[in-house]
Amino acid sequence: MFKIDRTKIHTAVKLALADTVGAADLAFTKAIESKQYDWPNQTQRQNGTLAGSPRDIVDLGNLRDSQVHSRVDDFSWQFTWGVDYAALNHEGGVTERGKFHPSRPWTCYGIKGDSSAPLRYQRPGAELDIPFYFAKQFKLYARSY
Repeated sequence: MFKIDRTKIHTAVKLALADTVGAADLAFTKAIESKQYDWPNQTQRQNGTLAGSPRDIVDLGNLRDSQVHSRVDDFSWQFTWGVDYAALNHEGGVTERGKFHPSRPWTCYGIKGDSSAPLRYQRPGAELDIPFYFAKQFKLYARSY
């Protein structure tokens, strides 16, 4: 009879997920810094540069620098971007002053490498059983099943 060592499987999956999260962390940062996002006009950034299209989504670096990942449990990790405009940059939308912002989904670019096959995600309250999803506006969870 064949005996399965669940401890070895548990350890292997835990380590594989940790490696994947490390790779995703680098990929998300690279996607934020890459000049690949379309923008409807040129704007003067707070850092003084003029940005056109395509562009990166780094101005002062606060969004990029706010990226953290943390272990939730052996099979779950959480990515968080701790600036109040992270969701607007990722999802797009209209500000209170009526300014349109196109979506710049850096997690899709980071995971897939381009936007042609976007990463699926869920909004708060939605029930989807997928490896990556938005649980709140500024958080992305990675889970091994």
